[in-house]
Amino acid sequence: MAETIKLCDIADALGRAALPWQIRKSMKLAGFLLLLAGWVIVVAAVILLIPANARTIFVIAGVAVEIVGLTLVIRSNPLAVGEKD
Repeated sequence: MAETIKLCDIADALGRAALPWQIRKSMKLAGFLLLLAGWVIVVAAVILLIPANARTIFVIAGVAVEIVGLTLVIRSNPLAVGEKD
């Protein structure tokens, strides 16, 4: 039978200290890609869509994607130990 790989096995293989850093790095990358995708959605909606209702819906969706991306970027940057005040 094929063996299943669990997240705890991957964490043990990489070392417990390395896993949170890699998650933060991938969160930051995903955040920046979502920021870019949201910007592209907004620009494409403004250029391609003529009806105001459809354009407004796609612009709102693009801004929502940008907000999600910005949230990921902000959450992936931890505060320094002395800056928790």
